[in-house]
Amino acid sequence: RQVANKLGVNYSNFKEYVRGERTMPVSVFEKLAAPLDEAKKEKFLSSARFLDSNWGMVKGGQKGIAVVRAKYGEEYLQMLRQRGGFGSKNRPQPDTSKQIIVPEKVTPEIAELLGVYLGDGTITEYLMRISADKRFDRNYFEYLSALVEQNFGIKSRIKEEAHTNQLSLEIRSKKFVDYFRETFFLKVGDKIRNQSKIPEFILGNDELAKACLRGLMDTDGSFSRRSSYLCMAFTSYSPVLLDQVYELGKRFGYFSYKVKGQTGSNSWKRLQKYFAEVGSSNLRHIIRFDQRLKNNRFLYQLDTLKYFPEYENLVVPYLS
Repeated sequence: RQVANKLGVNYSNFKEYVRGERTMPVSVFEKLAAPLDEAKKEKFLSSARFLDSNWGMVKGGQKGIAVVRAKYGEEYLQMLRQRGGFGSKNRPQPDTSKQIIVPEKVTPEIAELLGVYLGDGTITEYLMRISADKRFDRNYFEYLSALVEQNFGIKSRIKEEAHTNQLSLEIRSKKFVDYFRETFFLKVGDKIRNQSKIPEFILGNDELAKACLRGLMDTDGSFSRRSSYLCMAFTSYSPVLLDQVYELGKRFGYFSYKVKGQTGSNSWKRLQKYFAEVGSSNLRHIIRFDQRLKNNRFLYQLDTLKYFPEYENLVVPYLS
């Protein structure tokens, strides 16, 4: 009952959510996920099934057809269809899916979007959702939204949760999702269980590989203060993806270690090399590196907030 009250939902409805008897609104689902750490939140979100916005109308229509069939028979139902009732299959139906620009080739920007998805995203058959922290990532999401529009011709939606730090970027387009699934061999559902990974054709192209690595590090990576030095790390519960990121980092001379669930480096020289060749599109990472580079300041993540006005007009991706 306390959880239901905190979520602002009816207790009886909440019990039905718990028992799986009622479909949960997305807003309630996101409130439940909000307190989790990023890794658990990603696993939680990627295991969910998101229904299309008109699922209730479709379900109601199917029930209506079943009632008519049971009461009057199949012959009467076919007569209604011939007259145009129940959305006759013989009538041309309007295409309500969003039109997109289908890119002729995979650009570094699209490879970066792939890295963002592999780091902090989830897909259903109809949308891609990226999750982040509204305190730090609104500028970053505006950048990603611009990438989507420039490369695919569709607008994204940035959703901010009122009572949590949850921020979501949603690209609602089946054709957009289909492009990513077909081009990068992705599956709907849990990325870890599906062993989602960087395709070989991305790994084999240095420019695309670095752009993809930037997307991965800007979402599931960190540039953290440890005592009196700055280090970088990529964290993942996917052994397949972690191995790929480690091999990439080692190949280019950025990463020097791999432990369970994490790869990265504590070397300032390697970190400088990373920012010179890969860079970042996420202000919280850029600020921490730039302040260390120029002013020898070691900032904690919360410390970066006061520097955001100084960097908000910076052109990204930023390379040192």
